This record gives sequence, C-alpha cells and structure tokens, in this order.
Amino acid sequence: MNVVPATISAVAATIAAFLAGVNIYLTRRNENVKWARETLVETFTQFLTASFEAKNAAKAAARAALDDPASPEVPRLREEAARVEAEMRDHQTRMRLLTTPDVVESAQALRFGVRDYIASLDTPATITAESDKAMRVDLWRRREAFVAAVKKALSL
Repeated sequence: MNVVPATISAVAATIAAFLAGVNIYLTRRNENVKWARETLVETFTQFLTASFEAKNAAKAAARAALDDPASPEVPRLREEAARVEAEMRDHQTRMRLLTTPDVVESAQALRFGVRDYIASLDTPATITAESDKAMRVDLWRRREAFVAAVKKALSL
C-alpha cells in the first residue's frame, strides 16, 4: 500500500520538473523574441534617422549649388551625405540578418534613392530647383514604403 503514494509523488515530481522545464524554455524564447524586436526597432530607427540626415546634407548642398555651383560647401556637404549613406548600409546589413526580405528590399530602395540624390551633386551646375524637389519627393515616397514594410514586419 505504500507503493501508491510513492508512485503518485514520483509522478507529481516528474510533472512538476517537466513543467518547470517548459517554463524555462518559454521564458528564454520570449526573452530572445523581445531582444530581437528591440534590436530591430533600434536598427529601423537608426536607418530612418540616417536617411533624413543624408537627405538634409544633400538638400543643403543642392541649395548651395543653386546659389553658386562652385561653392566649397557643395563638396563638403556631399561628403557628409555620403558618410551617412554608408551608415545606412551598415544598418541595412543588420536588417538582412534580422528581418523580412520585404523590409530589406524597401531599405535598399530608400538607400539607393539617397545615393542617387548624392550622385546628383557630382554636377552642381545641372541642379535645378525642380530636379531637387523631384529627388526629395522620390525619397519621401521610398521612405513611406520603408515605414509601411517595417510596420507590417512588426505587426503594427
């Protein structure tokens, strides 16, 4: 008769150990998901911020070129925009490891738009107010597509 209570105790202890293991596994998994999500949000934010910084430097260079195509500010601001575009590339590498292909493609499109805007500064004499505005509108559209892809990936 002493066997039944001992068996019940052993089964209860086994179930408790199993449930503790499941709990540890799920907690660890939730922590990994939380870390990945936080890392993604940080990366997306840094990428988006860099896209604005690069655009602002390119915009300032274009405006300087409109006033004086030979202005020494144009190459300095172009270099600043190119440096920030390189940062965007670094953030994009992290995205490739952590997010969906749609987000990576939209990030690539935005970065290429920034790169094209920067390339337009190679010939300052050809910049017009209309071409500058068209480049900025194109960047805005690409940025909106990136934000939409990010929201979809984060289920927001």
